[in-house]
Amino acid sequence: MRTRISKRLINAIQKEGYSLTYWEDYDYTRFRKIIIRKKTNKSGTRYADLIIMADTETSKRMEHPGPKDEDHYNHVCAWSIAFRSLSMNIVTLWGRKPSDLPICLQKVKDNLSDCEEMYVYFHNLPYDWIFERKYFFQSFGLPEAQLNVKSLYPINIKFENGIFLKDSLIFAQRSLEKWGKDMQVEHAKAVGKWDYDAIRNYDSWTPSQDELLYMECDVLCGVECIDASMKALKKTISSLPLTATGIPRGEARNIGRKNKAHDWFLRLMPETYLEQMIHELTFAGGYTHANRFIKDLIFPGAYPMCSPFVKCKDFASSYPFVILAEMFPGERFWKLRKEVEPSYILENSKQYAFIFKIVGRNVRLRDPRSPMPYLAISHCMESINAICDNGRVLKVDYFEMYVTEIDFELIWEQYSFESIELTDVTCSRKEYLPKWFTDYVFSRFEGKTQLKGGDPVLYAIYKAMLNALYGMCAQRPVKEDIEEDYETGEFLPRTDFNYEDAYQKHLKNRNSFLPYCIGIYVTAYARRNLFTLGKCVPAEEIWLYSDTDSVYATGFDEAAIKAYNDECIRKLKERGYSGVEHNGRIYNLGVAEDDGTYMQFKALHSKCYCKRPLTATGNNFVMGEDLKITVAGVPKRGAKTLHNKIENFRVGTVFDGETSGKLQHTHYFIEKAFVDEHGNETGDSIELSPCDYIVNDPEHVNFEDLAIEEVLMIDYEKETAYE
Repeated sequence: MRTRISKRLINAIQKEGYSLTYWEDYDYTRFRKIIIRKKTNKSGTRYADLIIMADTETSKRMEHPGPKDEDHYNHVCAWSIAFRSLSMNIVTLWGRKPSDLPICLQKVKDNLSDCEEMYVYFHNLPYDWIFERKYFFQSFGLPEAQLNVKSLYPINIKFENGIFLKDSLIFAQRSLEKWGKDMQVEHAKAVGKWDYDAIRNYDSWTPSQDELLYMECDVLCGVECIDASMKALKKTISSLPLTATGIPRGEARNIGRKNKAHDWFLRLMPETYLEQMIHELTFAGGYTHANRFIKDLIFPGAYPMCSPFVKCKDFASSYPFVILAEMFPGERFWKLRKEVEPSYILENSKQYAFIFKIVGRNVRLRDPRSPMPYLAISHCMESINAICDNGRVLKVDYFEMYVTEIDFELIWEQYSFESIELTDVTCSRKEYLPKWFTDYVFSRFEGKTQLKGGDPVLYAIYKAMLNALYGMCAQRPVKEDIEEDYETGEFLPRTDFNYEDAYQKHLKNRNSFLPYCIGIYVTAYARRNLFTLGKCVPAEEIWLYSDTDSVYATGFDEAAIKAYNDECIRKLKERGYSGVEHNGRIYNLGVAEDDGTYMQFKALHSKCYCKRPLTATGNNFVMGEDLKITVAGVPKRGAKTLHNKIENFRVGTVFDGETSGKLQHTHYFIEKAFVDEHGNETGDSIELSPCDYIVNDPEHVNFEDLAIEEVLMIDYEKETAYE
């Protein structure tokens, strides 16, 4: 078994040189020089020290598909695979038939003597997998194991022959083009070299030089990005985590092992899955909302008495600040045996954490003019006669909801109740999170800050880790087990899955170290901080919009902002954390900072607003950039639809798919792969078609459908969809 790197080996690879080669013309015996390593765990599994990125290119058969399903069956017209080892690109192999791709991979594996595992990445595996699945089954048999994060989204597929397919998109959390720029790799994605709408049939199309360059650069960019990530993280190809949250989770877990983190975890976690389900009902994400009184109005100008420009204040690392500065449940929640009044919760909320159910009757906003109602109808377990705005409750005759004491403080401040019952009240003494954990979180912020303008690879890695820290705190301990039906292509939950058994297994697992309640309280504190920031909008100004960690308003009380920021800094100093100095500037966690001034702003509802950033003022002139949009489900470039006129942003506006790049994915699964009349090998496929988006009236929007998972946010624009 070859485990050592020798100069002779490097020289041999360099001598052979890199090439782009048709897969049948390559000498696969060259892979016999690749180093085979052993995993450091108990298994000692042998794997190839080889970075592999594969990609498929797909095409329609006809320009205008007919009404029949078979008219919409698309096919793989070409594929490419790049190989990299010892910081050198070895070869990019390419082919045309989808059935040849697994055959090519098997030929590589066969020449890696003593190799038990070989890892193959796809940037957006769920897309490529649909097209290739039947051909992999033909060559390798059915998968031995498969991990799906949701329906139609596999991220790891293992075959009996030791070939693993992995998704690099969920690890990178960005498109291949952006990943390559962030990592500053040698080969950037060759944007513009591939016409996505061209018809490519086997009997009439041969790749052009531009098309080959596109195929080659895609996979070379991928292997180089993976290599840069491995070096920055000091990982091997076998130990690289599957997801972005896996990076900080692995590092924090290793630190936690030295600090009895599993014991801390067991002290806080509920004893049963039924109790855990209540915690999951309590969890809520970021607060997003548009002021209902300013719908369809353009600011500034709608109210002349307000400031001349719209401003945005944004928290610096909102979630990491909360983790460092606030107190969290310090023991397993225990049930109170007595009836509890609201005053009891409010008076004890500093020392104790509470999770409980509110049962409210005849509930109304105390101030009907309140621009940001707190109660979310989607979080109510039961409700009767609710009148809502943007999915937020204005009044309701009856509702039930699980909340924390932090949520309750805001609810009690905003709403009046004819009657209220607090039931299922559980309690936990509060304490700060363990120092080993908060020190780790601060180190990621410190590293990211000090790398600004420095090493671009490390900066991108630290930024991604800091952003992923909250995600690893909010992972549900038991997720629905989704299995793929290899005959039909359906992804269905296991019917025999025992949640209680899986939960108890999670408790016993020595690798479990982060209690779920941390995630509950991180977002609860962040929502409270957002409303505190909103109170810094003076009475004469207007709180226009809220988006998780930012507030848009016509003006702010800067003295109140300073007082808030000073309090953030004081809290951090009490915990032993100061600001981070870099290039003569002090960066502080949690403080509210200027995040833009806008000469135009218009919001229609949650996740649906438009703005024009201000660039210059003076001597009676005002200059701004082009309009920018944030519309859930519409790529940013959809702003071109507005023709740079904010008046065109309104209910009924159609963001056409051709302009925005928004695509509808339609999956087609067939019983058996076939060769069509053009010689195209055709199996299961995805039809990507431009999809228009119509801006709905706020009162007719399903806000549950607009909910964005904060753990995983990926914009699938046109290039990403094809990657």
